[in-house]
Formats: sequence, structure tokens, C-alpha cells
Amino acid sequence: MTTKEREEKLSIYIHIPFCRKKCWYCSFYSVPLREELQRGYLEALCREIDYYSRSQLTSIEIETIYLGGGTPSLLSPKEVNQILNKCSSAFHIASEAEITLEANPESLSRQKLKAYQKSGCNRLSLGVQSFNNRELQLLGRLHTAEQAIRSYSSARKVGFSNVNIDLMGGIPHQTSRSLLKSLHTLAKLSPDHISFYLLELKGTSPPALTGLLPKEEIIERLYWTAADFLTDLGYQHYEISNFASPGKVARHNLRYWQDEPYLGLGPSAHSYTINSRFWNVSDVEEYIKLINQHNRAVAGQEEVTPNRRIEDALILGLRYLQGIELSRFYKRYGVHIFDRYSEELKSLGESSLIETTDDFLRLTRKGILLSNEVFQQFISP
Repeated sequence: MTTKEREEKLSIYIHIPFCRKKCWYCSFYSVPLREELQRGYLEALCREIDYYSRSQLTSIEIETIYLGGGTPSLLSPKEVNQILNKCSSAFHIASEAEITLEANPESLSRQKLKAYQKSGCNRLSLGVQSFNNRELQLLGRLHTAEQAIRSYSSARKVGFSNVNIDLMGGIPHQTSRSLLKSLHTLAKLSPDHISFYLLELKGTSPPALTGLLPKEEIIERLYWTAADFLTDLGYQHYEISNFASPGKVARHNLRYWQDEPYLGLGPSAHSYTINSRFWNVSDVEEYIKLINQHNRAVAGQEEVTPNRRIEDALILGLRYLQGIELSRFYKRYGVHIFDRYSEELKSLGESSLIETTDDFLRLTRKGILLSNEVFQQFISP
């Protein structure tokens, strides 16, 4: 794909910043749901979409739309329909576009799911995290395992043919046995896609839970328990944290990993073009104020230099477990990776963290769990 062809395709991320309750482990921007604030946010979001509809983006085909949060399923189907209709009138949405809605199980009903699908959402991402009620309580989740199963079943019954389930490893008190029970429940449901994330402590994490987290060697075992289980079921382990049935990779996220441009809308949303990044303010009230005054709420912008773009493409490409196709990387960026990073790659290879097979540079099994340390080697001071 040429640079021109890439720039004629775009993804849109829309941040819905509302939650019933802030999860202690979550680093994404969110605020408690208030009706008046939600109404002001929706009006501002539509104005922001209108602003970009007057730009050159109107001629670019939209490949994917992702409604993330926060908890997008706190919006009514009517409000989701309003957002997607506004996008359809402002942009050229591809006929086969992937349109994802993130949802929490406790906020769903069969009727609501049916209406979401009718509004244009064709992919559902369920934030389940665990099918163990004790683990869900420790995470501060508002749903039970039974609610998660019912919500998934309802999504299938109303016709969602592309459903992701988020699961988490490294939960306080989690063991290989409890994780396997969740995985066996997952296997019975047979979702199209699974995202399996390892819990990371944030500065706001409750101190009382710190001592309850599994030790590092147990977390490593949990990760490979999940990865090997899902691979044995026939899922493709195509990215460090993601597993897909044939033909069901997350197209929106894939565009991030393949260094494709995207537009972020809503508070805290980030945007990326070939030459720059910019991001909105991370405060919904400030976002509304700035949109009403200027039609934009950009908090900052940075140039993406050719060197920075190469670094980012290398790091994102290594997250993709197939690895980086070296000849294609050279054709796109004009750089031979082994020439530019000879010392780094030699050291990583000697540590058995990366390997080269045919024309691909990829993380090893050992390197996958030490990926952040690997990526640090390619970041300029």
C-alpha cells in the first residue's frame, strides 16, 4: 500500500468518558455519569465531528469506528445512533466498515443490544475480565459471571456475529486453576476474539491489594496458561494480548499496530497522521467549553519526525506476533533495521528475546513477556 493509499483510509476513535464506577486499575479517562454533563458532551461531540467534516477528511474512506471509554454502553441506543448518523453524514464510511462498541455486561439488555446493532454497531467488545465472582469483586466490577454469560448470549441471539471478550490475568488471588475455570467457560461461549491483559498497578491502586497480587513467576505462568489454552482451541495468537478466530482480527487495533492514521474524538482522544500527533484535553467539562468556543479541544500536538516514526513502527510492529516483514519495512521507511539497530538487535538476539525467521523479525516466547524491555532498546533518549 502506498503512502497516498494509506492516507486515503482512516480510522475513528470516539471516547465516551462516562462510568458508573471507576475501576481502580483503569488508566483511561472517565468520570461519573451525570445526565446534564452527558447531554453537553454529546452536543460537543457532534460539533467536533462537524468541524472535521469541513476538512479534507471528508474524501477519506473510514475503515473502522471504535466507541471506547469509559463505558459506551451507558449511552442509550438512540444516542449511539445519533453519533453514528453524524459520522455517516460527515465522512465517507466504507460499506464493510468495522464499528465496535465497548460494553459492560451489567449495562446491557437484549432489547438494548438489538437496538445497538440496528444503529450500525457490528462488533461488540465485552469487558468481562473474569468468570470468577470473587475475582470480579476484587477488581471492583459491577457485574457477576452470570450476568456476563447472559449478556454474551443475548448479543448472539440478536445477531452480533463479531464479539470480543476481555479477560484479565494477574488478578489478586488468581491462580492457574481459577484462570482455567474462566477459560473453560469462555471456550463454551466461543467468542470470535479474546483480549487477554495482565493487570498492572497504577498510582491510584488500593495499597491493600498490592500484597495480594500474584508473584511475577505466577503471572508469567498465567499468561502462558491462557495463551496456550486459546491457541489449542484454534485461536490465532496474533498480537501480544489478542487472539482471534479466522478472519476476526480486531481491524481497528490492527491499524494502530500497522502505523495507519486515525482520528480521535472526545476528551483525551489522540489522533495520528503520518507527520504529527495531537490530542484532546482530558477533562470533559473543559472539552465541552473549548468545543463550544473553538469547535476543537486540542491540548497538544507534536511532530512525528522520520526517526520517531521508524521507532514507533518498529515497536508497534513487534507487538504483532507474526513480526516485522523486513523487506516491506525497508520499502515503506527506507531503512534496513539490522543496519540501523545492529548493536541493539545483537544484544536482544543473544538474550533470546528476538529472532529472525525468513524475512521476519519477531519476539521470541521469552521476549513476549519482556516486550517493554525490548521496546526500550529502540527509543531515542
